[in-house]
Amino acid sequence: MVMPVSGIRAFLASQEALLVHFSTQMARNPTVCFPKDIATAVVLAGAAISFSTIQKGDTNPFMLGGRGGAEGCVGLIIDLLNHSTVLTVAPNDSGTYWDPATKEWHSGGLPPDSQTIADSIALRTGSNEWFIRDYIPIGIFVLPPIYVRQPMTALGVQTFGELEIQHTDVAVAFPEMRLFTANTTTFLEFDRLTSNWKAVAYADIIRP
Repeated sequence: MVMPVSGIRAFLASQEALLVHFSTQMARNPTVCFPKDIATAVVLAGAAISFSTIQKGDTNPFMLGGRGGAEGCVGLIIDLLNHSTVLTVAPNDSGTYWDPATKEWHSGGLPPDSQTIADSIALRTGSNEWFIRDYIPIGIFVLPPIYVRQPMTALGVQTFGELEIQHTDVAVAFPEMRLFTANTTTFLEFDRLTSNWKAVAYADIIRP
């Protein structure tokens, strides 16, 4: 039986898992760079897009020796609404495909019941994938080192590549949004007044 949104939110809270849509090299349109890709996700709530569940201690693809979990270095944290739809979940990259008949993107994951949702985290070996439509943006999440897609020139040819930026650059790009990160023991929020990171509880990011 498909789990209701209230049950899904409760499960995520029990795991202290955030839902994050990452800026990645695997974006559908490789010419959409940071910060436009994340800004688009902020206003794209009515369309289904992919998220990863992020817990304390997760690392990004550029952190050597980490356990993985994050598909990118910077992303949009969201919360679920009563009318949100978690279409599918998977413990890995389930893949997305365009259906010309419905003119929508679809995922190869499984419907979200109590077992598939639990497995999406318990069986995760890298980043997992939740496919979600209708959500509310909460803030921005970063995991240094932060690399984002940017236009660049190589051997006289215009192309795109990964450029390292700082969390302060992300803060400037999204001045109205809360900025979070995590270490192995806690989530942290960037205090814009002091420019310091301060420990923050999961319940202060995703309200019960």
